[in-house]
Amino acid sequence: MVGALRLAISSRISDSDDFRRLVQLARRYSKPLIGGGGVGLPPFLRSRNLEAYVSLDNEFISLMRIRKAIEQTKGLVVASRRMPSCLSSAWDLEDIEVRFKMGFEFISDEMFFDEMNEVNQKKAQELANELISGAEEVHLDFVTLGSRSNL
Repeated sequence: MVGALRLAISSRISDSDDFRRLVQLARRYSKPLIGGGGVGLPPFLRSRNLEAYVSLDNEFISLMRIRKAIEQTKGLVVASRRMPSCLSSAWDLEDIEVRFKMGFEFISDEMFFDEMNEVNQKKAQELANELISGAEEVHLDFVTLGSRSNL
């Protein structure tokens, strides 16, 4: 199972000691709890800032895998300076870090382009071709933030 604890527990959990043990289990492993305890378990655990779900299906497993992939992703931000957080902007990276547990690495544009100049273009093209040849789809998006004076 991808980053979750599936409970093999009778759905007849009614004793408050049972619920306390589940809270301890959820805190100990810091993983979502799935199943067991009936429909009352998730609200009980969520009221204690713990993650829990009633059932498990293929769609749920897919969503958990996507979430894990996002959490293991680190974005590279190339800018002349660290971007300020803006509440009304898609560039509120601090919010993305908190909500999706995705990290970011910030480097200056000068450092980035200095490194790019050091790259052997032929080897880079060979590596890119090798990576692309095994891909089902390839997408490359460029984001332009504006002139340097706007950063």
